[in-house]
Amino acid sequence: MVCGLESEDLFILNALYRHHCFSSNKSKNLGEIAKAFNAKFTDSNIDESIKRLSKLGYIAPKREIDIKYYISNMSRASYALNNHGYNATEGRIITGRIRKL
Repeated sequence: MVCGLESEDLFILNALYRHHCFSSNKSKNLGEIAKAFNAKFTDSNIDESIKRLSKLGYIAPKREIDIKYYISNMSRASYALNNHGYNATEGRIITGRIRKL
């Protein structure tokens, strides 16, 4: 892969992007994402992909009763998604306008 991410990592990153998990206030529990992940990738473990994405700085955890995740580096995430054929905005969305990074 171009940016060092595997297809499992990109699937999780795209799911967080589709659910608009761009800040700690809008984080997502991985229970819903895990169902779709396990249906598509039967041989892979979601915890390994989460650890890899956290270590590389793409996502960050928000610790509450259960751990929720959000995209911590939007520019890197959108770059990775666009280079692998996913549709992501190339910039930061601020009050309805797109500002190029």
